[in-house]
Amino acid sequence: MLALQPFQPDFLYVLGVIAAQQGKQDKALAAFEKVTQINPKEADAHFEIGRIWIQRKDRAKALAAFRKGSELDPRDADYKRAVAETSPPEEIKKEN
Repeated sequence: MLALQPFQPDFLYVLGVIAAQQGKQDKALAAFEKVTQINPKEADAHFEIGRIWIQRKDRAKALAAFRKGSELDPRDADYKRAVAETSPPEEIKKEN
């Protein structure tokens, strides 16, 4: 199906999830980034991008992705938690 509809964000998202589960971070990241290019309001893809950046130990990129996901879906507790856990301690104090 992906061959027939290569720019279908749902299929790309699933492809990213599968690649991430297989440890293929580059492929997963590329798939999730394509999802956000096609549908910039796809909060789940931003969250998954953040998870990959955490694994790669790039806190700044992870935080940016988590914040974007949280901004798009402010009611999602997982997104809020990811932002809080990734934010530098001094920044958390400023917000409270």
